[in-house]
Amino acid sequence: VSLNAQAHTICENYFGVSGLIPRKTTYETGIPNHVRWSDSTKTWSPEPEIMDERYLVARVRSKGLVVLTGCSHAGVINVCQDVQQAFGSKDKDSKKEDNIFFVVGGFHLAGASMETRIQETVKDMKEINPAYMAPGHCSGWRAKSALENAMTGQVVTLGVGSDFFITHSQDN
Repeated sequence: VSLNAQAHTICENYFGVSGLIPRKTTYETGIPNHVRWSDSTKTWSPEPEIMDERYLVARVRSKGLVVLTGCSHAGVINVCQDVQQAFGSKDKDSKKEDNIFFVVGGFHLAGASMETRIQETVKDMKEINPAYMAPGHCSGWRAKSALENAMTGQVVTLGVGSDFFITHSQDN
């Protein structure tokens, strides 16, 4: 186990791992009513931001960045923005490999307290414009539907046992 608060690469720079994910959007404000147990005080205490969550990213030649989220407790847009900052190109004329190609995992938009974030998430995801997204179960059907309606053909099904094969294309 390697504890690291900064974004860093692993496996001879083939993968990137986030550090603490900055909370920059105004609407992705954590998980209401989330608590954490403290062994030292033997009590539960509020922890809506869940700061220990991380993501994994891989750069696939001719495709771009593939992002594997956890549940995106930090917010999937905060995750994607951090991926772009930490692992994308700082050049505005960046190559295809520096753009987010695929986001797979939880978007954590299910439930009444989280669904208020769907429209802003969709708006911001359209700007990020990944080729594909595979929102997990905690994303909720309303968010999946809103993303599919706004970004037709870019949302794919994710379920237990799903396999995604992303390979370098000689044509690109």
